[in-house]
Order: sequence, then structure tokens, then C-alpha cells
Amino acid sequence: VEGLSVWNKDADPIEGGILLDILEGKFELVDPSFIAEMLTTLAAQRSLSIDALERNCRLAFDAWAVAGKMENSFPQCVYDSSVTVSELSDDASRYWIEAFLLGGVVSAGGKYSAFE
Repeated sequence: VEGLSVWNKDADPIEGGILLDILEGKFELVDPSFIAEMLTTLAAQRSLSIDALERNCRLAFDAWAVAGKMENSFPQCVYDSSVTVSELSDDASRYWIEAFLLGGVVSAGGKYSAFE
């Protein structure tokens, strides 16, 4: 996870929608020949629950791997820690899902307590 975009569905697509984000390079286009396999992988996800979250995240990662898009563009660590920017952003996404879609963060378990 490297970011999140939200668009106003009534916005002009060139001045503030997904097309602008694509043109600005915020999204990578996937070769259409990979789409069927990616969708098959994503279709294996289960209804969102705390028990299914880890598997669903892995399947999303696997679907992206089908298209060969697995390079880590953020290998550096956060400040003087051993936590990479990519790991921190993946965790932040997971914790957001837990907090706002599942009712509370349960997997953090003091992982980042050294930063408090």
C-alpha cells in the first residue's frame, strides 16, 4: 500500500477524478492479459472479518504479483528503526480496516510502542 485516493463521483474526471490520478502517475496500468487471473485471485477473498483479513490482504498482494508489480519502491526504513516505509504503510492500511470497518484495532499488539 502506497496511498489511497477518493474521488467525488460528480467531479470532472480530468480535473479531479481517477483519470487525473492516472495521468499524474499515481496508478499503474495493468496489462489486460493479466486481468482475468488477477480477478480470479481476488475472487477467492472472503467476506471481511478479522479472521479473513490476513488472507484477504495476502490475496490482494498475490493478485498484484500476477501482473509482475512487486518491486518495493520504498525500501528505506522509518527514521532510525528497522521498520520499512512499505511495512509501515501496509500496517497502517490494515489497522485502518480493523478500526473503521471491523470495529477496533486488534493486531497492533504494541508493535510500534518504541515510537511512543
